[in-house]
Amino acid sequence: MKQIFTRFFRIYAIIYSHHFSKLEQAGAVSHLNTSFKHLLLFIWEYNLVQPNEFDALKDIVKEIRVRYGIEDKPVVESSYTRLSFLSR
Repeated sequence: MKQIFTRFFRIYAIIYSHHFSKLEQAGAVSHLNTSFKHLLLFIWEYNLVQPNEFDALKDIVKEIRVRYGIEDKPVVESSYTRLSFLSR
């Protein structure tokens, strides 16, 4: 499960770094930002991605943390147990 969400995050990193101008031209940046925000909130709630993975988009990730008052918490494995049914 964690590997899947890590890959989702990496896809967003590629989109932001290589395809952002195309999304701007299409007027779809707000959709990208909203879906990325939701992905991050889910990832943080259940600790699904290692913190070092966020380095690729550290400025965007930091902005979302600040804007929504989310502290950079140490990884707590117990949060992931709430999703244990997904790993079966």
